[in-house]
Amino acid sequence: MGLLLALLALIGWRIRKDREIFVLRVRAGRVVRARGRVPRGLLTELEEVLARSDADGTVVAFRSGGRASLRFRGAFAPVIRQRLRNVVGCVALGKILSVAPRGARPAPPGVAAQTGRKWGVYRGSIVPT
Repeated sequence: MGLLLALLALIGWRIRKDREIFVLRVRAGRVVRARGRVPRGLLTELEEVLARSDADGTVVAFRSGGRASLRFRGAFAPVIRQRLRNVVGCVALGKILSVAPRGARPAPPGVAAQTGRKWGVYRGSIVPT
């Protein structure tokens, strides 16, 4: 019985992680860590909103019904929560998902030798040149 519950918890956690787009850790109104697919321009706008507050906590963006939604953990004033939702709502989900995740690794050196093509980085994505 315990194994079944653990398995169900693992499946639920994995489904939740698959819907996650990005995570921001915020301390005293500053983004101290960003993980996932967050375009640079969107991150800058979110940082501007957060700079006007003393928010502490975590902002999680996830896919919900064809758009990005936010979930908050920690101390965020209602007005700051709404401003962050407005900023994220102005960016199409496809644009957010099109960027490479933060911390993505470049193509391994052997890829060019195996394919006979040169590889480069364009807007955070690895593409043939």
